[in-house]
Amino acid sequence: METHGRSLLDDQGFKRYEVSAYSKNSPSHHNLNYWHFGDYLGIGAGAHGKITNPATQSITRTFLHKHPNMYLKTPPKQRLNTKPVSTNEMLFEFMLNVLRLDFGFDSALLSERCFIDSSNIGTLFTEAIEHEWLSYNNNHIQPTQLGQRYLNDLTALFLKEYS
Repeated sequence: METHGRSLLDDQGFKRYEVSAYSKNSPSHHNLNYWHFGDYLGIGAGAHGKITNPATQSITRTFLHKHPNMYLKTPPKQRLNTKPVSTNEMLFEFMLNVLRLDFGFDSALLSERCFIDSSNIGTLFTEAIEHEWLSYNNNHIQPTQLGQRYLNDLTALFLKEYS
């Protein structure tokens, strides 16, 4: 079914750039921000956000009350809830997002977005390469077709403690 669906989209001029997204001209910049583990603000009831602080090398998740009545009853200065993201959570969340991309990513992005040197997680990359789920060439990391098919298994590798 997947192969047939991809073929139909290809025939109509759509190209896949992410595990569940296609485009005719260029990828969605909005989506690419998420897949590249960029920051975003959440505004309104139930909204979530992600804020990176390079000075402290930290990431904070933000979230607002999800129920509109509770959101409206809460004073504006008390609406925002925050949760720090641990280093291991950062790695998993980063991989959960960036490995969705067909074209992969440069290993420098890991350091830029998560403050983690890719050499520190070399054993995890090695395991993914041994499964033939990832390719690594000139600091470029890309999921293989098999890795895309087994994306849940691939991303689960990065749940392991690495430090």
